[in-house]
Amino acid sequence: MKNFKYYRVSSTNQNIARQVEALKDIEGKEFTDKLSGNSFDRHQYKIMIEQLRSGDHLYVYSFDRLSRNAIELESEINRLVGLGITIHFVREQFEFAPNDKQDQIKMLLFRFLTAIAEFERENIKERQAQGIKLAKERKVYKGKKSKFTKADSDKIIVLRKTLTVKEIAKTYDCSMRTIYNLIDNNKFN
Repeated sequence: MKNFKYYRVSSTNQNIARQVEALKDIEGKEFTDKLSGNSFDRHQYKIMIEQLRSGDHLYVYSFDRLSRNAIELESEINRLVGLGITIHFVREQFEFAPNDKQDQIKMLLFRFLTAIAEFERENIKERQAQGIKLAKERKVYKGKKSKFTKADSDKIIVLRKTLTVKEIAKTYDCSMRTIYNLIDNNKFN
């Protein structure tokens, strides 16, 4: 039996300190992704999954660190438990184990909590979009300041002749959309 710890943040400018602190007393191999929780197509997650074996324990800070989609989260939990892996969600104090009889109350509570989290995430996105729209109407919205300089932009345009946008984004540790914006809109400081 081995312990594994999985951390995830949505972007490279966020840090995992809060998650690390919550799991500090657990000994185990650590994996970190700095990607959206909208998909399980994450590099470190895939590496971790390949190493997990029946009898192992996976520790995650909270439901939303594993997935932001309630249906996909439940499906992934069922898949891992089916492989004999016990999953611990520290913040919610939930454990899913292979030999547990998943009682109806526990599953109802799990579904309720994940649905609330998903609902709140959508509300946050909606409020953010409304705030941006109002700021644009008042002409005070400037958008997120680019971390790229004109020299970076010029270099990326040259690199585009020999590399794919995906390769450039990986080199600069940013999204493909950011690279397209730099190329198409010439966005820089």
